Amino acid sequence: MKNRSRLHSIIVLLFLLPILTLLASRSDTTSAADSAIEQFVDTAAEPDSNNAAFANCRYGTSPDIEGEQTHVIPQLGAGWYLTFSTFPPQPPPDNGADFAHMIFVVQNKNGPVYLPSFKTIPTLNSTFGNYIRDNPGKLWIVGNEVDRGPNPGSLERVQGDTFPEIYALAYHEVYNFIKANDPTAQVANSGLVQVTPGRLQYLDTMWDTYVKEFGTAMKVDVWTMHVYALPEVHPDGTPNGIANVALGSDPAIGKRSSGGDPNACSDPDVYCFAEHDDLSIFAEQIRAMRQWMANHGQRQKPLIVTEYSILLPYELKDGVCEFLIDENGECFTPTRVSKFMDGSFDYLNSAIDPTLGYSLDNNRMVQQVMWFAVHSSGAGASSNLVKDNLVTLTQIGQTFQSRALSETSYRNLLVDHVQNVAVKAGPGGTATAEIAVTFRNNGNTKVNQPFTVTFYKDAARTMPIDSVSFTAAVPGCTSRAYAASVEWPGLAKGTHQYWVHIDSTNSIVESPSDDTDNIGSGWVFVVDDQVLVPVVRR
Repeated sequence: MKNRSRLHSIIVLLFLLPILTLLASRSDTTSAADSAIEQFVDTAAEPDSNNAAFANCRYGTSPDIEGEQTHVIPQLGAGWYLTFSTFPPQPPPDNGADFAHMIFVVQNKNGPVYLPSFKTIPTLNSTFGNYIRDNPGKLWIVGNEVDRGPNPGSLERVQGDTFPEIYALAYHEVYNFIKANDPTAQVANSGLVQVTPGRLQYLDTMWDTYVKEFGTAMKVDVWTMHVYALPEVHPDGTPNGIANVALGSDPAIGKRSSGGDPNACSDPDVYCFAEHDDLSIFAEQIRAMRQWMANHGQRQKPLIVTEYSILLPYELKDGVCEFLIDENGECFTPTRVSKFMDGSFDYLNSAIDPTLGYSLDNNRMVQQVMWFAVHSSGAGASSNLVKDNLVTLTQIGQTFQSRALSETSYRNLLVDHVQNVAVKAGPGGTATAEIAVTFRNNGNTKVNQPFTVTFYKDAARTMPIDSVSFTAAVPGCTSRAYAASVEWPGLAKGTHQYWVHIDSTNSIVESPSDDTDNIGSGWVFVVDDQVLVPVVRR
C-alpha cells in the first residue's frame, strides 16, 4: 500500500499539470485576448432573461469557454457560471444565469527571476474600458490562483504565478480601472488554491502591502476562495507539484502529503488523499477564510467559493479502479463524489454564524459556490456533471440538479444602508439634499420585474418626498448592491430624518412576506454656509 500510494502521488503530479497548464495558457496570449475584445464590445451584451426556468444563484458551475456546455446550465438549475475567462461564451444559458468575468494577473519574469512588475490580460486599455462600461454591474474577479507558481524544478507557469506584494499592486490598478469605467461593477480578489496556513500568510502579505503602498485597506466588493484538501509539500517538507507552496509563504507551514501512510492522516499538518473529500476540512477552510475576513474588517462582504470539487481521478481498468487509490484503499467513485457534493451542500446551506457570517444574508458563511466542472477531460473529470455526450447527466450531475432545483425559489429585497448627508444652506437659508439608499436581494432568485423605491418625510410613510422606478434586474444571494436616490428640496437649517421603502407598491412577491427589512431611515444635516460639511455614512 505504501509504495503504491507513493507511485500514485507521482502520477497525480503529472495528471494535474496538463489541466493547470491549460488554464494558465489562457493568459499567455495577450494579443489574442486583446483582439477578442473588439468582437465582444459589439456582440457580447448579456441580456437578462425573463425565462421562468429556475436559476438558483446559490449554485454555480464551470462550463467550457467555447460555449459547447452552457446549454446544460438551465437543466442543472445553476444561477451563475464561471469559465475562467474574461468574456462569456456564446450563446448564454437561457435561464438568465449570471456570468462571472475574470481578468488575469501574471507577474513578469526573466527566466526564473521574478521582476517587480506585472501584466494583465486583457490589457487595461480604452477598448476594454468600453466593454466594461457596456456591461455595467458585473462581477470581475482579478486573477486566478495567483499564489500558485511553477512546479519544483520547472520554469513553466501553472497558474497566476504572482508574489503577494506584486498582486497587491496589480489588484489596485485593475480595481481602479474597472471602477473608473463602471462604478457599479463588483470587484473580487483572486481565489487561492485553497485556504491553509500558507495561503493565509499570502493573504496577510497581500493585505499589508496594500495598506503600506496606498495608505488604506484593500478595496474588495466580493471575496472569493477555492476549497481543496491538497498537500503542499512532501513528507520531508520540500515543495511538491500538487498544491505547491504559496509564493512568498513559509514552506515549514505547508500541508504535508502522507507518503502513503494511512496513520499520517490523523496529523493536522498532513493532507491525505483520503481527506480530499473530508467535509470537516471543507468547513475548516471556509471558517478560516471568514475569520481572516473578520480580522481585517471585511466580515460584511459576500464570500463566494469560486472553485471546488474532487480533482483526484477515478479511472477503471476492466471495471476495477486502478487510479487513484487513497491511503485507505478506496477510490473516488461517482457515489463517493456525489456523497461529498451532498454533504458540502448541506453544510453550505446550514453554515450560519452570527459573529463571522454576512449579516445581510442572514449570517450565512458563504453566499454562492461553483462546482468544477460541467465537463472536464483532465483534473476534475471525476466530478463531471455531464457525460462525454455533453447531454446526459452523470450521477453527480443528477445530485447537483436535485439539490439546486428542489429548493423553493424566492426573492427578498432588503436595505443595505441609507445614506446620512450634510449640506450647506444656500443664500435663502434652505438647501436641497440628495438622499440615497443601497439595497440587495438575499433571495436565491433574480428580481426581473420593475419596482418602485419611495422616500418619505415621516415614519408612517404617508408623506412621500419622491419615488424612482427601478427597472434593472437585481440578482440574488446578496451578490451586488444597487442604489436609488432622489433630491429633497426646501430644507431649513437643522436636522431632518427621512425614511425609504424598497418596493413601496409591493410589486415583488417576497419571502419572508413582511417587508420590515425593505424599510430604512437616514438623516440630512443642513448647516450654515460657513460650516465645514462632512459626508456622513451610517
